[in-house]
Amino acid sequence: MATTIYVGQLSFDATEDDVARVFEDYNFEYERISVPQNHEKGSGKGFAFVDMHSADDVQRALDKIGNIEIRGRNVSMREKNADKGGKGKSKGKDDYGRGRDDRGGGRYDDRKGDKGKGKRDSYRDRSREHGGYDDRRW
Repeated sequence: MATTIYVGQLSFDATEDDVARVFEDYNFEYERISVPQNHEKGSGKGFAFVDMHSADDVQRALDKIGNIEIRGRNVSMREKNADKGGKGKSKGKDDYGRGRDDRGGGRYDDRKGDKGKGKRDSYRDRSREHGGYDDRRW
């Protein structure tokens, strides 16, 4: 069981103090609170992490606090990576949403069959000088 709570759907204006105030109001002790920042926009990314002392503290905090409002927005809390398979992406999925075991192509196949595959290779020069087709092989 994880010892970190993920706080999602957080206001972009929320700070570490705003999140800490919620845990302090319910008399929960924590080790650290982290609100990742979007440095280009100068605001938060809309989520936070709260490191608790033990897995029991995580469960008690989730049971007692549950979903609450911080800075005017209802936030959701859960154990970090409790619903996820890894680091954000689903395990076994590629960039186009197909499993690794699927033998289909990428996004070109998803639209209109195999029409896109030929288009990707059509620009190649297949002359003999460029390593293309050789009459002697056939």
